[in-house]
Amino acid sequence: MVWFWVSILAMSSSSFVLLDGFDPFFGFRIMVGSWLLLLGVAWAGSYLVVKRRIENNRPLLWMTFLGFPVAFVAIVTRWLTAEVGRQPWAVYHVLKTADAMTPFPAHAATVSLLVYGVAFLVIAVFRAVHVHRLPRALLPRSLTAAPAIRVSNEDLLEVN
Repeated sequence: MVWFWVSILAMSSSSFVLLDGFDPFFGFRIMVGSWLLLLGVAWAGSYLVVKRRIENNRPLLWMTFLGFPVAFVAIVTRWLTAEVGRQPWAVYHVLKTADAMTPFPAHAATVSLLVYGVAFLVIAVFRAVHVHRLPRALLPRSLTAAPAIRVSNEDLLEVN
């Protein structure tokens, strides 16, 4: 959200302003580094799944868990690299403003945003349900089943 407002301020200023502190050269490398990191985690996980040792490898499980924000960082740096890299060409009239804009109307962007939002919502719900059911599928039945003997609260409160 912060980058959105920074980009609005940069576009509305009278002088040409790149997003402060963002260099497309390093943004591209952050994006590629994020991709390589996630690819390495995926390959290591695939190898351990084939060897049937993934559940014993806690560092890989932690890297997978902590890797979720890395994908978001890659997406944001890709967008910033594209936008900041395109800005100078349009500002210095090397690229026409009409060519720098997307050719789609505003309602197409709104529909696209809604489709992505619904897709991510479906994925989030599926993930939440899956994570809730996963322990029951992986743990032994004795740990997830209801206790065989039921004891009432009154029995617990009775003092002999």
